[in-house]
This record gives sequence, structure tokens and C-alpha cells, in this order.
Amino acid sequence: MSDVSVIGVGDMGSAIARTLLAAGLAVTVWNRSDAKVRPLVERGATAAVSARAAIEASPAALLCVSDYPATMALLEGTTRALHGRLIVQFASGTPAQARALETKIRQAGGRYLDGAIGAWPRQVGSPDASFTLAGNADDFAAARPLLDLMGGQLAHVGPDVGHAKAYANAGLAYFAGHWIGFAQGAAVLETEGLDPAMLGDTLASMGPILATDMQRMGRAIAAEAFDEAESTVKTIAGDLRWLAELADATGAEAEFARLAAALFARARDLGLGDKQHSAIIKVLRGPLAAPVPPS
Repeated sequence: MSDVSVIGVGDMGSAIARTLLAAGLAVTVWNRSDAKVRPLVERGATAAVSARAAIEASPAALLCVSDYPATMALLEGTTRALHGRLIVQFASGTPAQARALETKIRQAGGRYLDGAIGAWPRQVGSPDASFTLAGNADDFAAARPLLDLMGGQLAHVGPDVGHAKAYANAGLAYFAGHWIGFAQGAAVLETEGLDPAMLGDTLASMGPILATDMQRMGRAIAAEAFDEAESTVKTIAGDLRWLAELADATGAEAEFARLAAALFARARDLGLGDKQHSAIIKVLRGPLAAPVPPS
């Protein structure tokens, strides 16, 4: 048997497989496309003829396919192969999908961890990578020597396998706004003949300030304490109105700016105008949602 199998060797799966091979592990790989397997075989990996064969080849398998439906399809007919194996899933999806997959694997006698990767493929194996895992503590302890080889920070967020994907989607919400917001700002600069690269340099220099702001927002939301405001909902609502107007006037796509302005205007109109900007959570929760106390 090999030490570990990697199923799905696209950019991320290949990066993981290369890192484990470099650490001296015997690695079995499988992918729908043989072309993606060949470079890993040239580095010393063993190619499996099927996903089932890959699972049977190792005591642990890391799954890096696109999503949970794809994973479920791959696992059809592998019930006997799953018995006694530790499966670590890194696909994108929802907490409910993670819990459903855990049920399937445990019913087959397997062990399961659900994971999220906070890294670009080039960062796997380096201190810059981060991995969030959820699931049974004993399963995490069993997988930890393998996961530690992948570099960076490793966090276990508890026994509920859905919680890794909760954190992953929470991070995605932030990064989606980050990517769109940066591109919106770059579009504004371009209309004035300015260099968007300067925006990247300026915001990068503000890293410590932005990090502190994120920590303050998290604590304020957790405590429902929005009174200590260095910037208020009312002020931001007004500023975003001008951003939307500028985007419209220059012919740039203004949908993101209008959405942001509308959300903060709603928060202001709900009586939150003098509150800290993180009070926007009261709009984003929706009328029927209520915060669940952290466990």
C-alpha cells in the first residue's frame, strides 16, 4: 500500500501530491484526465486505474475534486473500499453537503474529515498555506502527521464536519467583496488615467490597519456591540452614494457600488446610522435570521 492517495489532481490536488512526494511519502493518484496524472507519475507517484483503486491503495485519501456531487458520483460502488479508510474532503460546497458525505462514508465503515484550504496552489507546502479541518478529534489526530506535511497553519474547528465549510464560505464572502471592490476601485482610477498598481501598493501598506479593523468587526458582531464607531453607517452610506454616482458618470459597471450603497442606506434607515460599520450585519442577516450563540 502507498501512504496516501490523492483523488483529483487539478491545480490544487497536484500541488498537494507534489508536496507529499517531496516529503518522501508513497503517493497514489487518480484523475479523470490521464494528462494531469503523468507529471506526478514522473515525480514518483503511482497512478490508480480508478477512484476505487486509489481508495483501496492507501489508508488515507485526500479528495480534491470540484464539489460534493462530483465526490458522491466518484464514491458510487466504493462502499467496501471505504471500510477502515480515512477520507479527507477538500471540495467546495456547503455544511449540509459535508454532513451528508460524512454519513455516507461512516455508514460504509470509513472515517471522515472535511477540510478547507486557504492558499493558492503555489503556496501549498509553504508557511503561507492554511488548512481548516472539522470532524472527529481522533480522526484529526490520525490525519495530522500527514496534514502537517502540507505546510502552513492547521486548525481543527471541532467535531461537526459542516463547520469547515462554514468557515470556508465565510471567507469566500469576504474575498468576493475584496476582489470586486478592488476591481471597482481600479476601474475608477483608470477613468482618471491613474495606475491601478498604485491602489494595490497603497492598500498593501494599510495591511495592519485593515487587520485590526477585521478583528474589531468580528468582536463587535459577536458581542452585538456597535456603539464604539470610528466610522458610522451613516457616513459610509453617504460615501458609497458618491462612489455609485462616479461609476455611473464614467460609464463603469456600477452594480457593486449601487448594491453596497443600498445596503448601508437600509442599515441607516433602520436607525443604525450612528453605529459602527459592522452593524451592517443586521441587514445581511435578513428579517427572519437571528444570531446563534457561538458554541
